[in-house]
Amino acid sequence: MPMHFWSLRTRLLLWTATVVAAALIVFGAGSAWNLRNRILALVDRNLRAEAEDFFDSAEANKVDWSDRKQVEYLLDLPRSRRYVLVTRDPKVQLYASANMSAPDSPRPVELGEEKAQTLTFGGEQIRFIVRRENDLVLSLGTTLSNMHGIVHSLLISYAVALPIVLLVIGFGGWWIARQALAPLETIINRAQSITSSKLDERLPTPRTKDEIGRLTLVLNTMFDRLESSFRQVAQFTSDASHELKTPLSIMRAEIERALESGKFNDEQEPVLLSLLEEAAHLSKITSNLLILSQADAGRLELEFRSVDLSLLAADVIEDMEIVAEAREIRIETSWPAGLTVKADPHRVRQVFLNLLDNAIKYNHDGGTVKWTMQPSGASVVVTVANTGRGIPNAHAPQIFRRFFRSNHSVEKAEGYGLGLSICHEIVRMHGGSLELATANEEWTEFRLS
Repeated sequence: MPMHFWSLRTRLLLWTATVVAAALIVFGAGSAWNLRNRILALVDRNLRAEAEDFFDSAEANKVDWSDRKQVEYLLDLPRSRRYVLVTRDPKVQLYASANMSAPDSPRPVELGEEKAQTLTFGGEQIRFIVRRENDLVLSLGTTLSNMHGIVHSLLISYAVALPIVLLVIGFGGWWIARQALAPLETIINRAQSITSSKLDERLPTPRTKDEIGRLTLVLNTMFDRLESSFRQVAQFTSDASHELKTPLSIMRAEIERALESGKFNDEQEPVLLSLLEEAAHLSKITSNLLILSQADAGRLELEFRSVDLSLLAADVIEDMEIVAEAREIRIETSWPAGLTVKADPHRVRQVFLNLLDNAIKYNHDGGTVKWTMQPSGASVVVTVANTGRGIPNAHAPQIFRRFFRSNHSVEKAEGYGLGLSICHEIVRMHGGSLELATANEEWTEFRLS
């Protein structure tokens, strides 16, 4: 999975572990390198001190270079086990230790008193210094196997300790990330609970003045602006709906009075009937907008009481059977008797009528509508399904949006694109849910809880 899909806590933990691992590796390598240099410096210092002792002893005593025991006594070779080569200009070999007697033995060159050199012999590295006193040249070396063993042991210790340290760092990083992100979790949870009906709620303001505190202040300020804008829109919609209801009612009454008077000719009657129909449409839209604005503002009044959904659904279906029979649409029902809930019967009836009306309207002649209800814990699950061409996948996420109409199912279906929005708001205010459960080319199903 790409890293940008991981949680911030996981990414912080991985970043911390990566940085710490890199730092520990660099530290371990640096420590090993520093230890190696210190040991080399100590070896060089010891070799120089032994060379000084050799020349002091050689000057104080007459040395018979053919007597190996005498020479080895001067160098204390049984104790030091050094690589030793003593020559006299011009390149006359006076003495060579046993490990320097082979033809392929290393032969260091003279670089100066303060410089040392490392040569490889017999699969191991030998550290040499070359010192000159008058015409006498001493090449003195020692193996570096002990140094390599110490450095190797240090690196092994680091390699063993690294996973343990990373594990400890991982737990520590997880705990730190959890503590650091806890205020963000609180902000997320509280922000998710702020809906259009709870715009007056705000995020808890932390005591600190850090980035989290600034983020909370910015979000609360944004919520203030959103609440103000939302309230203005809702108030405008409510006021406009109220103001339109009266003139629309007067228009309808005047048109109906004109139709009842009979004082019109044959050309005027279709015009009056069309005006009456459009006025009725406008009145219905105004009423629906008023309901939505009241729901948005949290002022839609619901009268909760015990409602028998079995009887209510049967009554709604009985009212709509005339419309269904006109198009030979069969309504199939299935539910047990006595399905009772606490709800507003008027609003629930409005939801049922709208869903059934859509199931008939967006159906084909001779089709089927299937209505089922069944208990689910303390709730009742209602499904209203119908045959037909269905709802395109591209339109499915938008069907509860206000004034949205899909012309895919029926080219000239009547409607204003507010019915499902109203149903959704009414169900939400009842603490339930309304969703499009199935939408394909042959079947559409809404599920109401």
